[in-house]
Amino acid sequence: MTPEWKANVTARYQFKVADFDSYAQGAFVYSGERRTDLRDYENSIVGDMPGFSITDLSAGFGRNGWTLELFIRNAFDERAEVTRYAQCAEAPAASRPTPCR
Repeated sequence: MTPEWKANVTARYQFKVADFDSYAQGAFVYSGERRTDLRDYENSIVGDMPGFSITDLSAGFGRNGWTLELFIRNAFDERAEVTRYAQCAEAPAASRPTPCR
């Protein structure tokens, strides 16, 4: 079994622009290929889920109690598969006595 990796990194830079408190921030989430089931046979039927990485970006500024923020969630439009399952018990179709409902 190969190791499954996950990482989450956030970086924020705060600075002044004139009299405004400003910031820029980036967040990166990575999840490697992972199993759908701990059992080997059942996992071989449903298969592994592919890895993904998601980047979020934000920036803002404010003063005197108000803030204006702009954010982009999933900046590179990654279509992450976060779950995978079988509606029926995992078994070859030929071995099922009745159709799955």
